[in-house]
This record gives sequence, C-alpha cells and structure tokens, in this order.
Amino acid sequence: MMMGLVVALMLLLVPAAALADNGPHGGYTATNTPDGCAACHRAHTAKNDMLLVQSDTYDLCTSCHGTAAAGAQTNVIDGVYAEGVSDAGGQGTAGAGLLAGGFKNTVMNTDYSAAPASHGVTSKHTPDGSTGTVWGFGNFSATANVGTAGFALECTNCHNPHGNSGPNGEATYRILRSSVHAPTPTATSPSPASAYVADQATKKYTVAAGNQNTLGNYFDQSYKEGTSNARAQAISGFCSACHSRHSSTSRTDTGDAVFTFRHTSSGTSSLNCVTCHVSHGSSAAASDLSKSAGVSGGGAMLRLDDRGVCANCHVSSQDWNGPVVQAVSPAVVGGSVTITGRMFTANGGRVRIYAGSTTNFTSTTVLTGILAEVSVPAGLSWTNTNPAANTVTFTLPSTLLAGSYSVSIVPNGYRDALGNGSSRQSKIGVGSDALNLTTNPSLFTVQ
Repeated sequence: MMMGLVVALMLLLVPAAALADNGPHGGYTATNTPDGCAACHRAHTAKNDMLLVQSDTYDLCTSCHGTAAAGAQTNVIDGVYAEGVSDAGGQGTAGAGLLAGGFKNTVMNTDYSAAPASHGVTSKHTPDGSTGTVWGFGNFSATANVGTAGFALECTNCHNPHGNSGPNGEATYRILRSSVHAPTPTATSPSPASAYVADQATKKYTVAAGNQNTLGNYFDQSYKEGTSNARAQAISGFCSACHSRHSSTSRTDTGDAVFTFRHTSSGTSSLNCVTCHVSHGSSAAASDLSKSAGVSGGGAMLRLDDRGVCANCHVSSQDWNGPVVQAVSPAVVGGSVTITGRMFTANGGRVRIYAGSTTNFTSTTVLTGILAEVSVPAGLSWTNTNPAANTVTFTLPSTLLAGSYSVSIVPNGYRDALGNGSSRQSKIGVGSDALNLTTNPSLFTVQ
C-alpha cells in the first residue's frame, strides 16, 4: 500500500514536459524530484499548510532570492545580480541591476546623472501579502472606478514556482504563469488576452552596467527575441490579466469614466508595458506635475524620473526638439573632432560615424552602415551652456582612415534608433532644420 502511494505521488509530480525553467523550478523527474521538492517543502515539519519550509510564500521566495540569500543570483529585494553559491551563473553581470528592478532597492540610474547605483524604491509591486489596489482591473464602465482595492499580492500570483507553466507544460519566461492569479471575476471588457509568455532561448537577467544609451539598458527595453516582437506583445497580455483597462492597441474612446483614452501598449510592434515600466519596483522620482498624474501617481514603477520615458520616445519628427548636428570640424587620422549643434545635453552619449554623405537623413530615418561608434561619457567633452550652440569633442578611432564621413549624435536620454526601428538619434540640419536637405552639415573630412 505504501509503495503504491509513493509511486502515485511521483507520477503526479512529473509535468507534461521535462524542460527545466531554471534551478529547482520545473523539469521534475524521478531522479531530481526529491531534492527539488526538499528545497521548498517538508512532509512532516513544515511551517504552513502548503508544507513550506518558511511561514509564508514571500519569506520562502526571498530565502533564495533575497539580500542575504545564497541560493540564487537574482536578488529581487535589492534588484541586483550576484553570483549565488548554488547556481552556475553566466546569465547576467555580477553587481548589475536586474531588468525588473527590486522591491526594496534598485540598481538604476533614472536621471542619467551618473552610473547606475543602488537607490531605494519609490514605487513597487507588494508581493509580501500586504493589500493594495490593482490599478485598472475590471470592465470598462461609465462609473468611475480606478481598480480593485484590498487585493493581497504574493509572488505566486505571477510566478509558478513549479515551472513548466506553458499551455502544453513547457517552460515560460521567468516562470510566469500562463493563468495569472488575478482578482475575480475576470474582466471581459476589454476581452482578456493570453498571458502565456514563451521562455528565452538564452536567459539574461541584467541591464548594461554602464550609463550608456545602448540596447540592453533600463531605458531601451523591447523584450524581443531576435527580430520577433512576439514576446514583447505577450508581456502586455500577461500584465493585462490584472491591469485589464491599461492595455490598448489603439487610442480610441473606451467609454470608461477613468481609462477613457489610453496610450498604445500592445499590438504588432515591440512596444509593451515594460517599455516604460519595470515589473518589480523602481527608484524613479516624481516631481509636482508628475505626482498630479492621478490613478497610481508617484513614480508609477517607471524607468525614468518625472515621466522621462515620454520624452525618451516622443522626440517629434516634425517639431524636432531633439539633438541636431550643425557643423563638424575637419580632422586628421586619430585626431580630435568637434561637433557643433543643439540639444546635445551634458549627460554623455555616443557619436556614430558613417561613410560619405547622408543628405537624406531625417529624424525618422534609421541610418545603416555605421563604421564606428564612440562613447563619450558625461563631462567636459560636452558643452551645453547655450542650448542653440552645443559642442561635443571626441577622438577619432585610429582605425578610421582618411576620407569623407558623416556623424550623428545619440545622447543619453533618447530611445535609440536601433532599438525600435524609429530614429531617435540626432537629425542633421541647419537653419529651419528641414527634414530633407540638399547640403549635409554633418559631412567632414579626415586627412
């Protein structure tokens, strides 16, 4: 009788697919199940009714993924990646910030003033079981309602610790549930989207360590898999399981008393909820006007201070308020170059160098054929005392031979052209800054 019970339990623990999500989360078999179970459960000496080794879910999760934990690299309390003794590592940079931020601290730079460093969170999800408002949950309604109040959130509302949570028992991105434990009853207007988010082929948990406006940092996250937008779109579907009235494919009138018109956050592009927000917690600040935004208010788990994520994308192609290159000094091989223009900022950035003339470059054109890219950190290399006459000085790469070249500026603070298919690097222009020019003031020679 006892042997039959043991066999039955083992069969129940083996999922439909044997793909391991990561560590002890998923991929259970007859050979690894006992040890995997023992990481979290006790059959006779448990601390709660789920037979956990800790008194609640939050304490259990953070016993591995917390400040003093050695069971995982992902310290979600402090928002930092640290090589844990129990994990092989290699899926992030030690000491770098987690893509999701943190619940107590983050390693972010929300104002571009310095390299990312540890800061206390200003807004976050609260997975410790405390209650809060689920902003935007519910059906569209002419009666004002910001969401469901008094909802107790735990880690397991979003994550399945047993892994293999896909529709067919496959691994999912960050062991996310394909059926989110959201408030009830399920919202039906708008129609719910699928919450399934496919796993990454190669896992990456951290952002770029440097304060550069490059792919892979907090300010330019698309969550694409290669050239496919599928995962980015799926993330919005996942978030909308709780924040149902936030998700939108168009800016149309919903008839809702609160969420009447909404920014597009899902559809066919890579734009999604975490383009602007982090999923655990952010240290972004909110000044007076930002605090008056209503609904969630405050930092709203955004990636940049004072709704800076808006300017990060909305650098208008018609009424250009971004960087403009107006002149470039000639140079010698390996020598210095000074670029004159406007709106460069003083927070550092990059200079891109292209072959020949780029006379048709406009603010919505993605330039290809980059020959060289020079990172210029914040400091004396940039001058912006006069917004209409900024300069940046840098040294040419020694590999750049004599010839004719063009340049563009990508200051920190602008969403990069290479990330979303729409150029946010400097426009080339003089005078009225016409979008298409017959002359090219960014052209310079190297002798």
